[in-house]
Amino acid sequence: MPALSETNDTALSSNAEITTVATNTVGHDASFTPEKKKHNIGHKMLFYIPNRVLDLVDIFRLRAKVGPGISGTLQLTSVASFYAGTHNTVYAGLPGPRSAQKKPRPWGREKQKGIILFGVDATDDSLFAPEHSPSEIGLGLHILIVGVDAGIDPVEIGDFLAGIIGRDPKGDDK
Repeated sequence: MPALSETNDTALSSNAEITTVATNTVGHDASFTPEKKKHNIGHKMLFYIPNRVLDLVDIFRLRAKVGPGISGTLQLTSVASFYAGTHNTVYAGLPGPRSAQKKPRPWGREKQKGIILFGVDATDDSLFAPEHSPSEIGLGLHILIVGVDAGIDPVEIGDFLAGIIGRDPKGDDK
């Protein structure tokens, strides 16, 4: 009989054959992946207009910022992003893309200090660091006590257009 291990349970079946059941270390089937929740047609019809409005708003980021600092941002996707400066601000406006896991608020606090060159981030790890989509294209400028952050996300344009025909490639519909 083989030795028992942390990830295998060995049992003797009624006909004297050894049966091994593989499990992961927490005792669940390792091949299990949760499926996306599917909504019925009534739910889709009820939320069609609100979801299209939210998908449209997801395309754009336009925020006004107030607080001390001087900084500039150029983002041509996350691979070609540039930032230099420091600011500690509060903002309000269109927050930019939602994700299935996180819904951004139209107001909040933002703090960033350092440099980002060609997507290599040498900024400080702040609790209030800005969050931009990896595919976003945008500009930001903050001078002394006022600033603006604007961007557009081409992937969200595709999500909006797909939503018109009932698809949700980003998985952010309600």
